[in-house]
Amino acid sequence: MWFCWRLRIDNSMRRRLSQKKASSVKWMTKFVKSSMPQNFFAFYNEKKETPKAIFIDSHEKLIKEGTEWLSKTSKSCSVVAALVATVAFTTSSAFPSEVKEEKGTPMLEDEPTFNTFAIASSMLSASDQ
Repeated sequence: MWFCWRLRIDNSMRRRLSQKKASSVKWMTKFVKSSMPQNFFAFYNEKKETPKAIFIDSHEKLIKEGTEWLSKTSKSCSVVAALVATVAFTTSSAFPSEVKEEKGTPMLEDEPTFNTFAIASSMLSASDQ
């Protein structure tokens, strides 16, 4: 059979133990603070604010303006991208020369460069599907 014995601790002994713990905690805190770099700990001003909180509060207006500017810029870039895509599609599907009015065929029909373009264009449109 195992028995658990309780130790009787009087008030004076409790005080001494708590003072000992408090002094060891103070010593440990002092040791840790002295061994760590200064920028590791957060600093507070008189209003109990950290530098990060001050920065966020003081730049709130700038964040709103930046967000608006970014959305306007992205809309403009989308319009330009759509125009570029339209022009690229138009030029890739158009013949690289004029058309003979009598027959309705390209003027460069008998040229080898035109045949190369026609074959490459056909392969490109076939690969898209």
